[in-house]
Amino acid sequence: MLSQRQLLTHLIVVALGLGLANSAAADVIVFGGTITQSTQDGTGPAQNNLTLNNIQDLQAYTATLNFTGSITSPGTYNLTGSSFTFAVPSAPATETAFGNISLTIAASGGFDQFKAFWRV
Repeated sequence: MLSQRQLLTHLIVVALGLGLANSAAADVIVFGGTITQSTQDGTGPAQNNLTLNNIQDLQAYTATLNFTGSITSPGTYNLTGSSFTFAVPSAPATETAFGNISLTIAASGGFDQFKAFWRV
């Protein structure tokens, strides 16, 4: 059984379909959603960051990826060394100890699909 920290940092995949026809340029990507699997569902407890144990189902989260440079075309980008923050303000809980950050952008019809992977 995965701890909440493992769940958050091991394999989190985010797929965002954005209406960007052929290009995107950014050095900050922010996305959010609702927690659907928390410690109360048997994923924990977190041991290295105890604030993660405060997270409950249906709480809103935000994730912010800050990186140097711009992304102007589909492809896979190694963003290791960039800043990534996962936050659940209502918990309150924050995690910033991420490494091995990878971002893949794939063209999908008239949209670009973003997938981010990060882990400790």
